[in-house]
Amino acid sequence: MYDFVKVRVLRVFFRKVMHKSEFVFVSEWMATQFYRFLDFCPADLDSKQHVIYNCVGQYFEENAYDPDSPKSYDFITIRNSLDHSKYAVDFVCEIAVNNPGFGFCLVGKGDFFKHYDKPDNLDWIDRNLSHEEIVSYLNQSRCALLLTRADAQGVMACEMATFGIPLITSDIDVCREVFSGFDNVVLIDNQVGDIDLRSLLTMLEGRQTSVKNEQYFMKNTVHKEIDLFRSLKG
Repeated sequence: MYDFVKVRVLRVFFRKVMHKSEFVFVSEWMATQFYRFLDFCPADLDSKQHVIYNCVGQYFEENAYDPDSPKSYDFITIRNSLDHSKYAVDFVCEIAVNNPGFGFCLVGKGDFFKHYDKPDNLDWIDRNLSHEEIVSYLNQSRCALLLTRADAQGVMACEMATFGIPLITSDIDVCREVFSGFDNVVLIDNQVGDIDLRSLLTMLEGRQTSVKNEQYFMKNTVHKEIDLFRSLKG
């Protein structure tokens, strides 16, 4: 009921202000959802639509993954909350159960394991991490595993990909868009719990490079927002 009312109120509101507004979306996927649910079409906004991605944290710009550092885990998943369905922690646990030869690390707070069994080969760290701590844990891991059912952009996954660690994420529309230029990222079907992780890991480690992808650096995101503000002011 809340969504039903909210969408209709927003539809009326945006129709009233669209002539004097600019519309900024964090992904092409999000723009598509806007048109779909608010009954707009691209021609309605014309030049007023802008896709400007969110910036990754500065720490991920300035530091790079060290593939040669000692590894404690094969796969690491870091989430602020384990209990949101979109973060697909249940899929991560299913993959861990089906791959007992690998070690998994799951970081994040929540009540998930009050209701579900924790796989024996998964270490759960029940806390949230600073950027410095995230980088430390990533350097202790061979690959990041960040699955999602839905996202606007997936900033944390973008941070990990920018940092340079091999990353496995979900084969959904928004991930296809935001990771299309990243050689260190592979997409998998959320429904395939018995995925062959060994071959994926071997493939990703073979792609390892020291060249950072700058797509989500501040100069390509925040600076575009500033340029937009300046153009409106002028």
